[in-house]
Amino acid sequence: MFQYATARALSIRLGSRLYLDRTLFGPHEPYVCELPRYNIRAALAGRVTTALARHGTESPPPRFKARAAAAVARRCFTCIVDRQAGYDARLGEVRGNVILRGHWETEKYFVDHRDVIRRELTLRHAPDQVNAGLVAEMAGREAVCVHIRRGDRERVPELRAFHGLCPLSYYEAGLTRIREHCQNPWFYVFSNDPDWVRANLRLPGPSTYVTHNLRKQDYEDLRLMTACKHFVIANSTFSWWGAWLSNHPDKLVIGPKNWFAVEHASVPDLLPPTWVRM
Repeated sequence: MFQYATARALSIRLGSRLYLDRTLFGPHEPYVCELPRYNIRAALAGRVTTALARHGTESPPPRFKARAAAAVARRCFTCIVDRQAGYDARLGEVRGNVILRGHWETEKYFVDHRDVIRRELTLRHAPDQVNAGLVAEMAGREAVCVHIRRGDRERVPELRAFHGLCPLSYYEAGLTRIREHCQNPWFYVFSNDPDWVRANLRLPGPSTYVTHNLRKQDYEDLRLMTACKHFVIANSTFSWWGAWLSNHPDKLVIGPKNWFAVEHASVPDLLPPTWVRM
């Protein structure tokens, strides 16, 4: 979603069409294929553009070498790679045809087009009866989204070492802040390890564990998150987008000040300035 939002905002500024390359994502990231469920304005990239995006303009694969060289000679493409060090001003200066490679994880790239992005990152289809009931229920409450990301980040040592897990102390502090802010909060818990959450996290008020969409239609969980009014998010772009897509004008969003376990991977602009870091 960060990639789409950044590229879409750039396409609006440049007055150009947006093409998406999904071939870089393997079977371990099936959620990438869910993007067409949303009201996006983009087409799939052709073979030459895809090859340039994958290999860069300097070393395209042999079967595209001649055509890629011709494209570069005509100055058709500018390839920009995300430095992952906060907002990159190059995107505000680039002209012509552009290939973006990277994550682009800050709203600074698309906040000027927030209304367009929020409108397009809504699902094309209506929710089923169960999810529609929850959306209606949330509308009548001080609904608070609490997202706890565990799963592979807990099981896989490499992922845990790089991403880390938000400690219980973070959630306790965040929930206390929410409790001070809201008179009658109702906590909606989203997690890929709900049994662990039930056993370890004490919620300061009534709660609902949302588990019926788990591993089947995660996009419906994202829809439900956006229906909430306040948020305690994990160090996960999934709940980041749940909070960002929420249109509640007075929303309070609590986010972790340390997004990664390793200091060198810090992205300073990841949390919007109105969100509370803990």
